Amino acid sequence: MEERMSAILQIELGPCDDIGRLYINGLEVATVNLDEVRRAKREIPDGDYEVRLEVLNPGLWAWRAAVRLRGDGYEILGIDEKGGSGFFGGKVFERKWQIRCDKGKIELLA
Repeated sequence: MEERMSAILQIELGPCDDIGRLYINGLEVATVNLDEVRRAKREIPDGDYEVRLEVLNPGLWAWRAAVRLRGDGYEILGIDEKGGSGFFGGKVFERKWQIRCDKGKIELLA
């Protein structure tokens, strides 16, 4: 029988402009407001996961989306994107990634 393992996923969300939300498998795990940075750790068992970042902006010209995911000291994902939204308000950034924890090691799937 194969032993199930887990790994620690280190999350650094932000700074985002204006509201950033990070979800894992549809569950919100972190939220930041304008220029905040939030750090968290989650133990995740072996398996496949969907990570989603969304950034909301009330339409004040510029936006920023930043998130870093690490597993056991190595970077899995690093995003720091900026853009302009003009007078558009609402969701200005949304992206999804698939990650896998296998035998206690986390990897980003292509």
